[in-house]
Amino acid sequence: MMNKQLHKSLFLGMGALMLTVSPLVFAIDGTPSLTATLTSTIEAGTCNAQIKDKNGAAASIIGFGDVFKSDLERKTRKENFQLSFSGCSGVHGALVSTQIAASCSGTSGNGNSYPNAGGTSAATAVEIWNGQPDSGTEFNCNTRSTAQDIAISGGTKDVAMSARMVIASGKTINDVSAGTFQAPVTFVVTYR
Repeated sequence: MMNKQLHKSLFLGMGALMLTVSPLVFAIDGTPSLTATLTSTIEAGTCNAQIKDKNGAAASIIGFGDVFKSDLERKTRKENFQLSFSGCSGVHGALVSTQIAASCSGTSGNGNSYPNAGGTSAATAVEIWNGQPDSGTEFNCNTRSTAQDIAISGGTKDVAMSARMVIASGKTINDVSAGTFQAPVTFVVTYR
């Protein structure tokens, strides 16, 4: 009897095994196509930008200290600063131009330097340079909407700049008077 039970169990196990191994044949309908809608928001690239003084500290005022008439005449008084771009995302470069509320230096207001617009000294102005005076690229007040193209790679870029105190365009040292100097200039940045 025991042998009969074993035989019956073995037979049922083999039958079950055969059922699971035997191929099933029936029609499968495939999916002929898939549809997806892809969405995104296109953002302009951007950076964190700031002005830094010659020591690398964030600054909104670049101070010259005392400047003498002879410094203006010889064009020897300059201050270095930086335009600093960091945390850039999706940016390859920046177009930088300047903007001022007043007209440019000179009698006709068409000089390349930026005039004293908040101080008391007459016939004084400042030049702004990407790099060093006379070897870099000057930002021209008269064509201030013409931007300079600055390459930015790796997400950060410090652009060496300088400002040089000068006699206002079309004026002479005899026109210069002692007093205070202030030239508010805004750097306008468009990322590319």
